Amino acid sequence: MHTFLFKYLVFGPISSRRLGRSLGLNILPKEHKLCNFDCVYCECGEDHQKHQNVQFPTVEEILEELLLKCQMLNDRDIKIDTISFAGNGEPTLHPDFEEIMYAVKTVRDLLLPDAKIAVLNNSTMLHKRQVRKALEIADYSICKLDAGDESTFYSINRPLGNLTYQKVKDNLRNYGNKIILQSLFFKGKNEQEQLGNYNDQEVEKYLSLVESIKPESVMLYSLDRTTAIPDLEAVSIPQLKTIAERLNHLGITATVA
Repeated sequence: MHTFLFKYLVFGPISSRRLGRSLGLNILPKEHKLCNFDCVYCECGEDHQKHQNVQFPTVEEILEELLLKCQMLNDRDIKIDTISFAGNGEPTLHPDFEEIMYAVKTVRDLLLPDAKIAVLNNSTMLHKRQVRKALEIADYSICKLDAGDESTFYSINRPLGNLTYQKVKDNLRNYGNKIILQSLFFKGKNEQEQLGNYNDQEVEKYLSLVESIKPESVMLYSLDRTTAIPDLEAVSIPQLKTIAERLNHLGITATVA
């Protein structure tokens, strides 16, 4: 099993297909993945454990690293397009997520005023008032949607606990045009089980669901890193562009990264 974990709270800048020159924020533990999904394509690997007594980095620790990094970038005249919440799992699980968002915005306004703030999340916590309030601070709330039907959702995203596909759909529909959807398409298998979300039937269901959500826009992409499950294959750029064109015909702005 391949595992890639971020060992720092602030990392980069890195060149992002979707967000330009991006400064990453990992507000989750450095020692292990922490997510309520266990996606088959996750670069952090598989993690079926129920982590008890999780030690989250504190707001003060995150701010200290961010301030040092921003000062270094300014000293070297390195420009940043985006400050991106990403890292070792699902950032909205941090119990102080709202406070962290306000603090990061303050630092951004002071030291990197041209940078945008993006939060990459898996759409599972959008029903929580404090999470919605925190995401209003972000310039980009980028929410995951990989499946147009329940069976594909469970085979790809492998939710943990009592998370349901209906809850994710309700969250996205209720949040609607305030969000950017990010959707990863791929093909492959896991031992004898076929995996992926790119056959005609799955794409049709996906398009129908996105039309009902009415997001601000959609980002389409495929694999470019080692995945938790082997034998997964990327979908080509022309194939992604075909899906984007169909979304555009529905009146939904879609781009391919």
